[in-house]
Amino acid sequence: MSQPNWEPNAACHAYPAEVFFPIAYHPHRRDVQAAKRICAACPVQAECLAWALANPYRSSDGIWGGTTPPERASTRRARTAERTAAA
Repeated sequence: MSQPNWEPNAACHAYPAEVFFPIAYHPHRRDVQAAKRICAACPVQAECLAWALANPYRSSDGIWGGTTPPERASTRRARTAERTAAA
């Protein structure tokens, strides 16, 4: 598996991986909020999120681009619905 070219510039590299892989993904959990704050200040947040949305099996767990797995699944469903409606 190759590393995305944006990953070395990601803010998450300064933190333990556990910060971005909480036990549960409830939006009000402090650990989820902490990870999202780190992502919000990350210079490659947009690239990270785009990668996570394009690679659902490799990003099925964890906070990526400031989003949780349920949030990414919702975004994917919405995008699929938009494409279907446009066709």
